[in-house]
Amino acid sequence: MSVTTPMIGYAITIAGGTGPHLRITYTDTNTDNLTIGAGTYYILGDGSSTCLLQEIEDLILATTPIASCSVALHGAGAGRVLITTGGTKDIDKIESLTTHLTPKDLGYVLDATTEITFAVLFGSSISSGLYRCPSLWIPSTSYDLADIITRRDRAVGAYTATGTGVVDHYAGHSHSTHILPEVWAALVRLQYAADAGAVANVPGMTSGDTHAALEGWLERVADLLGGGGARLRWGPAIAPPPPPRPARPARRPPPGGLTRSS
Repeated sequence: MSVTTPMIGYAITIAGGTGPHLRITYTDTNTDNLTIGAGTYYILGDGSSTCLLQEIEDLILATTPIASCSVALHGAGAGRVLITTGGTKDIDKIESLTTHLTPKDLGYVLDATTEITFAVLFGSSISSGLYRCPSLWIPSTSYDLADIITRRDRAVGAYTATGTGVVDHYAGHSHSTHILPEVWAALVRLQYAADAGAVANVPGMTSGDTHAALEGWLERVADLLGGGGARLRWGPAIAPPPPPRPARPARRPPPGGLTRSS
């Protein structure tokens, strides 16, 4: 059976009266502005009322030219956003109009770029983020194969020059395989985000994705708390303590007993 991959995410707060937040520009240069409702959102991809992706999807669907829309975390890269729309018009780009929600918040860029660009494929407008959403930390996906059990039987025979002596049959033994979940280095330390070998271990991870590491996520949480959260520092491996030194032999007093100088 598949082991679920838990996510840790911090909130993205949208204050009232700060919109419009996004602007859709269609390929015919016409535009629609989107205002996100005031509230506390999380990037969950679960379709709930507190999911920011669901709020964006609903707003896009409310525009006249768009007949179908999906804003989701896609399986090809955990934590990466995929936007797909269809309708009477194709989308050229979506611009961020405020600092309350930017392409960086959705994992499209690592800097302050304000545009999300689209490509038209098979009649749909599609845009995929290159990086994980910075508000999320997602460990590796693994599988538990505990329910895959193989029966093993064994026959043991002893042979002599005159033929078979003793034959034993051991039946009913079962063999199962387990794979333990693990977290790859690129999902923990920032320094591994650009390491090709470390990045290759993580399905769907883009090289240089500093949003993916737990180290960076903890720092972003501390910044949101105004420095009130603890910043962690990576330390070197702790060496085993040295063996205890043998006790020093007691010193014998000089001949004639102890003397004291005045």
